[in-house]
Amino acid sequence: LESGILKLHLKVRLIHRRNWVSCIAKVRASNKTIPSPNSGFLKLPLKVMLKHNLGSMYQTGMGVKQDSGKAHDWYLKAASQGHAEAQAQLGVMYSEGQGVKHDFVKAHGWFLKASSQGNVEGQFGLGGVYYHGDGAKQNYSKAQEWWLKAASQGDVRAQGSLGLLCLTVKKDYVKARDWFLKA
Repeated sequence: LESGILKLHLKVRLIHRRNWVSCIAKVRASNKTIPSPNSGFLKLPLKVMLKHNLGSMYQTGMGVKQDSGKAHDWYLKAASQGHAEAQAQLGVMYSEGQGVKHDFVKAHGWFLKASSQGNVEGQFGLGGVYYHGDGAKQNYSKAQEWWLKAASQGDVRAQGSLGLLCLTVKKDYVKARDWFLKA
């Protein structure tokens, strides 16, 4: 995340519950935009970012009663407006059955949308979809391709997954060791 986005994201998460309604009213009155956390070029309205934050609050129970169904609804609102993190989070929810029925095809679709914006979580999830063949035909080359993209952004899970892929599928023990050491 860019430092400005991260600061805003953390501030929104820390807003006391009684101030939340006031915050939403101010955002509705403004037309401010902030950069998407996963794209330096795409600008998303602050309203979209706050929809994602509401999803996160309901998913974690931060400041509100934990409710995966409401989290899904808020993530869906943000994701449908191009928010890459919300798209990736929907992929996670569908792949793990968090508040929704397991649906690996939907998970694949959301991970793909997030990945197309350079989102690391989406890239990692998409690699898993192709590695396991859940929601798409099993394809180790595509798994490697997406995990390499996530690993190039420093994702330790993707680096470890590449090590596992090299160890179990490719039988390249030197590369497996290198990925494990990098992770």
